[in-house]
Amino acid sequence: MRIHERKNLSNKLNGQTIEQKTHKAITRLLIFGIIFLVIEVIAMIIYLVAG
Repeated sequence: MRIHERKNLSNKLNGQTIEQKTHKAITRLLIFGIIFLVIEVIAMIIYLVAG
């Protein structure tokens, strides 16, 4: 009975960590995307000004 309860607990914990990992990955992708867009905009402005 106790072993079964432990399994349920570990499954719940694993589910939470997987959710946190995916959430972190999504936020990282968003941050990288925003940084990339900012760099692109700056590059375009420099290109237009220099060109």
